[in-house]
Amino acid sequence: MIWSSLTSDWFWGCGRVLSAAIALADRGGFESLTMRKLAKELGVEAMSLYNRVASKDDLLDGMVDRVFGEIEPPSTGGDWKAAMRKRAISTREAPGGTAGRSA
Repeated sequence: MIWSSLTSDWFWGCGRVLSAAIALADRGGFESLTMRKLAKELGVEAMSLYNRVASKDDLLDGMVDRVFGEIEPPSTGGDWKAAMRKRAISTREAPGGTAGRSA
């Protein structure tokens, strides 16, 4: 996966790209996310995204990594029911989660 091999400068610089991609996917679903729409959102040409991302699949991998990185891991001790509840709440509140959406 391309994201793990990037320099830290690029990784932190691509936060804007990942945030925009997650926001687009959150609004319209993964199916609606295109490199062209993402580029328009960022104010760049679509082909310029490929200077940093090898493919849309790599972009999706980065998005998943970012969202899962914001989900709180389960605790290793204590009440397992409380730990699962906390994890579910953390998952819901992560970018792309369902918090704030109507059912």
